[in-house]
Amino acid sequence: MSSEPILFDEQQSALTAISSGKHFVNAPPGAGKTAILTARLADACARYADDKEIICLTFTTRAATEMQDRAASVLGKRQPFIGNFHAFCMEVIRNSRLPYHTRAASILPDEYKHQMLNMAKTHIALKPQTTTYPDILSHFLQQSALQTELQLQQSAYSPPSLKSALYNLYIPFKLIELGLEDEFSELIAGYCKTHLIGAVVTVQMQSGLGSLEPETALAYLWLWFKTFVKVKKQSRCLDFDDVLCIGLQELLRHPQPRAFIQIDEVQDLNPVQWAILRCLQTPTTHIFAVGDSEQSIYRFLGADLALLRSEVAEYTHHSLAQNYRSHPAILSILNQYRHEHWQLRPIAAQSDIAETHPTLLLQFNDAVQERERLCKAVAKIIAEPERNVGLLVPTNALCNTYAETLLDNDISFFQVSQSDLLQKAVLQDWFSWLKVLDGNAARMDWWSIIFRLSRHTGGNKMQLADVIAFTNKIQRIGLPLEQVLYQTQTSTLFNYPLKHLCSEFADEGVVIFDTETTGLDFFQEKIIQLAAVRVINGEVVAEFDRYVDVGMDADSRLHEAFLKSQAIHHITEDQVANGDSLSEVLQDFFAFIGTSPLVAHNMHFDKMMLRTNIQALPQDPELLAAYHRVTQQYQFDTLVLSRMMYPKEDSHRLESLLDSFGLAGVNSHNALDDVKATASLLTKIVADLPPRLQQVDAVLDEYATLINPVNHHLKTLLPLFYESTLQHFSVSLVDVLRTWLEYTLAQSSWYDAKTAQITRLEIERKLIPWLDRQGYFGDFPTLVNTQLWFNKSDPAVIQQLRKIDTLFMLKEIDLIDPEQDKVVISTVHRAKGLEFDTVLLPSATENAYPGWIPKDTPDVEVQARRAESKRLLYVALSRPKRKLIISYHCWDGRYSKQLSPFIQGSQGLFSYTQNAK
Repeated sequence: MSSEPILFDEQQSALTAISSGKHFVNAPPGAGKTAILTARLADACARYADDKEIICLTFTTRAATEMQDRAASVLGKRQPFIGNFHAFCMEVIRNSRLPYHTRAASILPDEYKHQMLNMAKTHIALKPQTTTYPDILSHFLQQSALQTELQLQQSAYSPPSLKSALYNLYIPFKLIELGLEDEFSELIAGYCKTHLIGAVVTVQMQSGLGSLEPETALAYLWLWFKTFVKVKKQSRCLDFDDVLCIGLQELLRHPQPRAFIQIDEVQDLNPVQWAILRCLQTPTTHIFAVGDSEQSIYRFLGADLALLRSEVAEYTHHSLAQNYRSHPAILSILNQYRHEHWQLRPIAAQSDIAETHPTLLLQFNDAVQERERLCKAVAKIIAEPERNVGLLVPTNALCNTYAETLLDNDISFFQVSQSDLLQKAVLQDWFSWLKVLDGNAARMDWWSIIFRLSRHTGGNKMQLADVIAFTNKIQRIGLPLEQVLYQTQTSTLFNYPLKHLCSEFADEGVVIFDTETTGLDFFQEKIIQLAAVRVINGEVVAEFDRYVDVGMDADSRLHEAFLKSQAIHHITEDQVANGDSLSEVLQDFFAFIGTSPLVAHNMHFDKMMLRTNIQALPQDPELLAAYHRVTQQYQFDTLVLSRMMYPKEDSHRLESLLDSFGLAGVNSHNALDDVKATASLLTKIVADLPPRLQQVDAVLDEYATLINPVNHHLKTLLPLFYESTLQHFSVSLVDVLRTWLEYTLAQSSWYDAKTAQITRLEIERKLIPWLDRQGYFGDFPTLVNTQLWFNKSDPAVIQQLRKIDTLFMLKEIDLIDPEQDKVVISTVHRAKGLEFDTVLLPSATENAYPGWIPKDTPDVEVQARRAESKRLLYVALSRPKRKLIISYHCWDGRYSKQLSPFIQGSQGLFSYTQNAK
């Protein structure tokens, strides 16, 4: 990125200088809003010392990444939040005091979301006489106007699908479930007014439960929702609506006001996002919101223009009137469109682009001729090195059709459609595998891995529902799934890790260890004490207790951190100064462990401290070999085990568990005291395990045909990754991905061969270059472990943690590289925010803009759909810089076609027109 200052016009400069109040900027296409927002962000960092005071919210991950890239040269080490609302809410949740299963939850992929919804539906026990739902929903249902409308629509309205009915009401239901109905009664009312009737009618017509009264249909929806939430909670995962609603609840409970807020694309915010924004404000908060109401095309996601106008009514309004992106001839058509449909004033063209025939309107005889001619035009345009093309279509089906035609003409392209690459099974499995490797897999991740690894040519008939049933049964027993499956050593079906723990605890013993450190930050703080005990049958038979000289005399920051932490661990400076070097202590520690299983309370923290402290040492092959040997031995976390086995405990901190169970020992935060206390807890856990292990054996026996092939593949996969990637402190996520693809795609029964090969090519062309560009390279746990949110302080670490969440919420459109991807095929909805040298808009007919609307659709809905379709075409018209090509066909094989009525008034402005011949 160039560090040269951006030259703003007078109006733009005035906007960059605003530093107080609440402002709304109407920014038409190409007005330079991103440059303005970036400049303002740099200025905010100069005025506010604390990054937490500054927040820049975007609508998409791609927009956030673009702003981060632009701001990199001016922000330096500063890390104010720049991201979309979902990423922001995830950060709020991670930093909250919410239950662990919520803070550490994974984002639910679409495939599993639908599967869980189906599971929830099968568990509904609808009893009309006793089934209830919240009073606030009863209020909406009992309104006479709604009842009348309900009766009318039962005979005339085409309702949505059963799943869509629940999805449409999910946000108001979730807000009610969270106890927010009083604070957001109007918001809930808005959703219910729009969707409740259709949802009730859908249940009446499609549930298969026979004739239902409206009250019973609503009860069905509420029960389905509650069961769906329960299934997700058990699986430690959240969908995107959960993230927004829970983030909103947390902001209400624990206000986090900001001094400086910027919001991009405000016309696309749904009511919950507006509510989140209100929670971040105080009367003195400086708000700078940018948007364009004529580009609001996400009504189906809850965006509401009336709400936009209401929210910014009291803001100071500004309007940009210059376009720096597009050829003047393109602006002429755009201005005509703005005037004809909304009576808006013209945008002034500031571009001096030279182009022959910058605007073309082409008519073709039929759809086949149109596709063939346009594909030839694409080939001609991209023959020029500096040109790229956006082929923007109204539907996903047409997107696929044009993709096939381009393939037939040997034209490479980047396709963005409904079937998102990041949702493909191969990649969803890889994301789950990353978490399994790093020990932070949610139940949903295990579903993915167990299902995939259980596929084999022998004809395993187990389906995903069986996998879910298996994991649910283990969950109900109260044991971590990873401890009843193979980990890193030879295992058979009934000789799983927890069995090994019990046998070693009784015979050779296990080693319990703990670290004391100068602080909680993995990347800055140092280990000052390392202690361990060997325990056999509850008796401590050997002790290891060493202090580490970390050179505090030569490091003032480290010395200050030690003094702050001293109030917790009470270790003296003399004890540290008289300690040994970390290398010596570690060599002796690894020798003390030998081949015994390792145990710790909050193993994740101690393992990360060991890893990062070893990483900071000069390379010592002998020490590294010992470390990597130990990392592959059986490991057990009493924190994880206690959470699973004793879920009713208020706290699972070591001190709390000692008190609750009356166990010997003290949690003094001296490492030796703490490991002895952990030994008491482990003794109780091992004593409580046998009856649970008998239940596990019964489940494993029941699902042996499922688990045996899983163990078989894990024995190959885990060593493959530990030896080739995880043993190094610096790895490329690309290498991890390629290792995964090489193994998994060689298994003929895991994926459809043709689909998998196409997906692999797409990964190589799209995702892998993106991972390289974004710098996903480094220490493996820091690349994928969301638990690092619980121990962060350094701005660079915060940036890395945000990259982790970005990776798991990535969309295919975020992967586009304008320099390399010369042809992009996309629906107009998904292309919003992109710009291209040339834009082709094929099939611009009267049933594409506006799209087809069923005859029985209510008039209000018809008008709303037409209005949004009009805005959709406006968005498409505003994407090109040098050339705009609009085409349509006169015949589709069944019906005659005409040019969209939305564009007919602009026909005379095109620099070149062609009629069908």
